Amino acid sequence: QFFRDHHLTPIRGVSAPQHSTPYPLNLTKSHEAEQKGILKDPHCNIPQQPPYCKNKYRSRVAEWYVGIKICNHLCCIPHYRPKKASVAPWWLGGFHCPCHGSMYDLSARVIKGSPAPHNMAVPEYDIDVEKKSVVVTNMYPLAHLC
Repeated sequence: QFFRDHHLTPIRGVSAPQHSTPYPLNLTKSHEAEQKGILKDPHCNIPQQPPYCKNKYRSRVAEWYVGIKICNHLCCIPHYRPKKASVAPWWLGGFHCPCHGSMYDLSARVIKGSPAPHNMAVPEYDIDVEKKSVVVTNMYPLAHLC
């Protein structure tokens, strides 16, 4: 059930059950939420990602993101809203869960004031940048989905 397509959809880079084509990341947009101090866990201290993704991009490669698009508040599926002010006037872009209002930045880090307790989970994966290919190998065992 972990590898169901509706839980793994393209986000800022890639989210895929087996192989996928990555999407580019606007690196400047991913820094804004951290700079404004609006993130609950900006340095990813809660282990929601493999150690190789414990960085501000939460990714093996800064230009690509692989994640599990499940809100860890009550297991809803957040919407990808990369456009500024598309959710609220202050919105910088990221993921919004319309069910209960949780919000995440473009690296799927939870924004303060959201009911979700943690950043969204990142699975274990391999990436081939030259081939623009990602293989999700496993759920990261310490991550909490909800």
